[in-house]
Formats: sequence, structure tokens, C-alpha cells
Amino acid sequence: MIRRSLKDEKLPQYVLIAMITDLLDTSLEAISRSYNDSTFGYLFIINNRRFIQLNSKRYGLKPIFGLDWLHKNTTEFQQKLELYRRSSWNKIADILKLDINEAEPNVAVELMKNKLLSFNEHFDDICNFQATWFVLNEELRKHIIKSIGNVLLPAYGNFISRFQDFLGNHAYKYIKHGMVDVQHRLNNLFLVRE
Repeated sequence: MIRRSLKDEKLPQYVLIAMITDLLDTSLEAISRSYNDSTFGYLFIINNRRFIQLNSKRYGLKPIFGLDWLHKNTTEFQQKLELYRRSSWNKIADILKLDINEAEPNVAVELMKNKLLSFNEHFDDICNFQATWFVLNEELRKHIIKSIGNVLLPAYGNFISRFQDFLGNHAYKYIKHGMVDVQHRLNNLFLVRE
């Protein structure tokens, strides 16, 4: 499309830039969809959108890209971060949701034990898997980890507190990860460097 337009007529620079940015957006989306794991596809876009943000500032490309497109890039970054978190970490936090107000105490305890076992299994799996993923830089890594922690830590803390209310000191027999352990595991995500 760009070649044909260039041959046929001389287009203004802003039109060419708009065409290039549209092509970039389309390419990022297409490549992200090629991953079998949609969560990894979201992380691909997060990395690339952050790369564009950093380099547009570093090389003074704001006038070339235009503020509207850079704002769109930032919005896309935030949306993909939200989708990344929902597709992996929110699912784990959802395991911890409880609706046991009217349940018998013994039934509630068994339900909570099962939920905790399920959480432990899924949490360990996702931490082990995503610890091997690459993110662009330390700032982005910390931003993603903070975003995960903002969802996961309160949900886990509330669950453990209620679990301890039911079982008292016997709860520790079933608790694999303390709050500090969960934060430590999150802090060890995305440690792979190119």
C-alpha cells in the first residue's frame, strides 16, 4: 500500500507516518496472536509498546509520531497489561474467592483447604513458567510485578486471614506460602535477560 502510493503520488510526511504507525500497530497485533499462549502474546505487546515509549522520548520522536499516536500507544500498553494480568493472575486470585457465609464450618474448612491446594499448585506453576519470560528492562519488570501484587496480595491475605479464623494455629499445616513468600516469588518473575 505504501509503495503503490509512493509511486503514484508524493504524499505528505504526516500521511506516510500515519501509514507506518498503522502498519506497526497491525504487525504487533498479528505477531502477538501467533503465540499459543495469549498471556505471552500480551507480554510481547507490553514489551514492544514500552520500547516505543522509551525510544520516542530518547530520540525525540514525539514530533514525528505525534502526541495522539503516542497517547494511543500508552493506552494500548495499559490495556494489554490489564489483559495480561486478567488472563493469568486474576484467574489465580479468583481461586481464592469465598462465598461461605452460610456454609457449615466443616464444609467451609474443606472448601478452603481445596482452594488453598489449588491456589498453591497454580501459583507455583505460573511463577515457574513466567520466571523464564523476558521483559524489556527493570523498570517495566517492577511495574508488571507491582500490578500483579496489587491484585494477588490482598486476595491472598484476605483468604489466609479467613482460613486462620476457621482453623486457628492448625491453618499453618496447610499454608505453603506466607505473604512474604508470595511477594518473593513475584519478585523473581521475568529474570531472564537477553
